[in-house]
Amino acid sequence: MVERLQKKEVREKIKKDFIDRENDIKDAGWNGILIAYRCRIVRGEPGESAEGTKPTFFPHDHIPSALAGGGHDQAIQAWQEGRTGALPRFVVVALVLIRRGDRILLVRQSYGRQYWSLPGGVMEQGESVEEAAIREVKEEAGLDVRLRRLVGLYTNPEENALVVTFEGEIIGGTLRPGAEEILDCAFFPFDGLPKPIRDHLPQRIADLDQT
Repeated sequence: MVERLQKKEVREKIKKDFIDRENDIKDAGWNGILIAYRCRIVRGEPGESAEGTKPTFFPHDHIPSALAGGGHDQAIQAWQEGRTGALPRFVVVALVLIRRGDRILLVRQSYGRQYWSLPGGVMEQGESVEEAAIREVKEEAGLDVRLRRLVGLYTNPEENALVVTFEGEIIGGTLRPGAEEILDCAFFPFDGLPKPIRDHLPQRIADLDQT
């Protein structure tokens, strides 16, 4: 999963959305998720990467101040103290934006407030985030889809969730509610979304044409 989330388009989006707005982030105080692994080198020597960067080793008690913040200091502290699980655990949620002309596919949940939402769900153990997205659309809406591109990465601090949203295209199947937690599924015009919906849904749909 880590390798998949570091593919070129994700790196470019992170650079565009976060690095280019570094001053805004510092002013606003960004809440993000840092995934840190403790590892050891098994072969080779550090060298310059294709992007022109070169790793540098520092004593754990003399970490450069440029690394402060953004979760780096907590991760380094956890490593120094030999702790695991020191950072908050979170789930990965895969959602898929599927449009047909000026309409977007939504599914209606059978639980809670019965929101209309994008098809998708939690990534299960042993599958990639892309596999989770494809599986959830099939389970919830009966459709086979091909993922075209990554649309956005979002965090939900209240639910400790990382939401990965893709654009998908239909390649087979029949539109029908196919899971117990789904009451209905249908295409709706962008300017005529049903109710109830979560507040963030219109922005997620708008991001489809902004990325």
